Amino acid sequence: MIADMKKLVLVGYNDEKGDMLKLISRLKIVEVCKTSELDDTAVVSVQHKIDDIVSRLARINFAFGFINQKRNDVKTLIKAKACDKKALPKRPIALITPSKTVMGFDEFDKACERYPELDKIIKELESFNDEILECKNSITRLKNQNEQLSVYSGLDIPFDKFKSTETTTVKLGLVPVVNMTQLEEVFNIYPLTYLFKLHQSLKNFAVAVIYHNDCKAETENKLSELEFSESLFDYDKTASQIIKENDDKIAELKKRIDDIALSVVKYDEYLPLLKLLSDYYNLELKKAEADSGIRETSKAYVLEGWIPAAFTEFFDSKLEKSNLLYDVSYRDPKEDEIPPTWCVNNGLVSKYETVTNMYTAPKYKEVDPNPFVTVFFFIIFGMMMSDAGYGLIMALASAIVLKLSKPKDGDGKLIFIILMGGISTIAWGIVFGGYFGLTFYPLWFAPLDEPVSMLILSLALGIIHILTGMGINAYVAFRNKDYIEAVFGILSWYVLFLGIGLFALTLLFNNFALKISSYVFLALGAVMVFLGGALGKGKSFLKRIMGGLKKYYDIIGYFSDILSYCRIFGLGLATGAIAMVVNTIAEIIIGMFPQNLAFIGVIISIPILVLFHLFNIAINVLGAYIHNCRLQYIEFFSRFYTGGGRLFYPLGTRTKYISFAPEDTEERKNIKVKNRKDKNNSLSEQNISAVS
Repeated sequence: MIADMKKLVLVGYNDEKGDMLKLISRLKIVEVCKTSELDDTAVVSVQHKIDDIVSRLARINFAFGFINQKRNDVKTLIKAKACDKKALPKRPIALITPSKTVMGFDEFDKACERYPELDKIIKELESFNDEILECKNSITRLKNQNEQLSVYSGLDIPFDKFKSTETTTVKLGLVPVVNMTQLEEVFNIYPLTYLFKLHQSLKNFAVAVIYHNDCKAETENKLSELEFSESLFDYDKTASQIIKENDDKIAELKKRIDDIALSVVKYDEYLPLLKLLSDYYNLELKKAEADSGIRETSKAYVLEGWIPAAFTEFFDSKLEKSNLLYDVSYRDPKEDEIPPTWCVNNGLVSKYETVTNMYTAPKYKEVDPNPFVTVFFFIIFGMMMSDAGYGLIMALASAIVLKLSKPKDGDGKLIFIILMGGISTIAWGIVFGGYFGLTFYPLWFAPLDEPVSMLILSLALGIIHILTGMGINAYVAFRNKDYIEAVFGILSWYVLFLGIGLFALTLLFNNFALKISSYVFLALGAVMVFLGGALGKGKSFLKRIMGGLKKYYDIIGYFSDILSYCRIFGLGLATGAIAMVVNTIAEIIIGMFPQNLAFIGVIISIPILVLFHLFNIAINVLGAYIHNCRLQYIEFFSRFYTGGGRLFYPLGTRTKYISFAPEDTEERKNIKVKNRKDKNNSLSEQNISAVS
């Protein structure tokens, strides 16, 4: 169900605002929002505080990314056998799994005291990063230099030997290949000039030119016209010697980068501290952002937020014990306000909320679709997998992951859904007699042996699924007192579909009473559907007639939607068919060996069976999840669900690594979500002025 929300308005002294926000973040039941404009109040800028927190978070995120990046680099080195496996420290299971560290509020509040320690660590990592950047820049520079020198690699004379004399000019440089023929012609025509071709690259020719100073002007003009670019190298070594020295330097720089990576992975031990302070400053950022929307007078502040109606008394009791000065009131949402949505469901249904929220969260006061999604998602998932052996592996693997990770604060929902899917798959596998692609004593029928029965079952489930969605829509219409739409727009289809179903049965059973009943319901349903399309079309008789007739066109849409459930049939058969093929391949391999050597075939077949059955499980779990979601979103939600809501995120709840252990857990469990009468519908200006 979707809980009723109240708008909270709280007034207190400015000096105690920080303590109040800390209390609210600890209680985790109030979503602070921007305070409405009030006379004689203003918003105090806390941008400098936000900027400081964002800066610290950026450094923490850098440290996270840098350590993980260098860890991947070391893994690459190990694969390349450039270092020993022992160079990569093993991470504790707590760092590998998504489990959260349970911590008390008081301990968490002291996390900021450890920032100087973390600051020192981050500075060391930043120093390593700067050194890596310097090494990479040097490598890039040396590689560029080698590329420039490569064209002179065939030259066995040092660069500094190319020097002019009093009477002659000597130059070393490059000429585009396309201009080389013209350059040769120039030097053949001009006296006292010599051209030496040294090396040809893809685009340029390396040449040395010597000419007498008497023809210097003419020669240099021609060289300029032919795009001759003089070498600026003046080394006392050859190009090959310099390239080799640069390659050695590059190798040393790369080794230094690898050594830094090996040093950085040792900082894994600081990851718990990084996680702690990441959550701490993320929560501080949320507090600061909430603070930025709070309006103040010279002495008092006015805070607004959303709180579940059932928790108002609980919140009052905590405020009374806080020793803070305050005035609080609650009111119902106004028409122009959109409260956040908080779905309150049992432990099973709450896990399936992630399926709905991937589509869109429910709107406030809308019918909560999650209980219905839970039932149908569970049933359809098992039908799509349809193999008890596969279901057992899914359930065991998911249970082990949940046991090891011990997720907190609602984490691990997807793993739990796969666990429940495994249980459903076991049940349907027993019904269909499917065990790792083999069929044994089905309780009902085997899909591969009776595919038509599987198809009929899939379509029947689709009809139930769609009719359930329509029934919810009818309930909403009745709740909104739209009786015409409920009866003639929705329930009329139930009557018509019942008539169609009874008529289909008459084809199997020639029963007079059944035939008469089918005709009655068909006629009654057709009339009701027609009236549903005709009503509300204005006074024009023609428009009403056309509206009623047009409504019959929806029959095609319904049948099209029902056919979408053939995907249950397709995936259910595909799982079994692929498993059967894998088993057949194993049988063929075993049959290739004589009877006395059959054990060799068994040894070869076992890894094939394990590998391909696991692949079949993985690919079909993915398919079952995706197609199951598709049926919920397209076929089911389209009947009644609006969505577009905003989830309820109280201050203090969105931590990534730390889970708090509140002292009032039992007290919270005893709170029932129900409507609550307003305790003061508004906060008067007198309240504000009194506190001020």
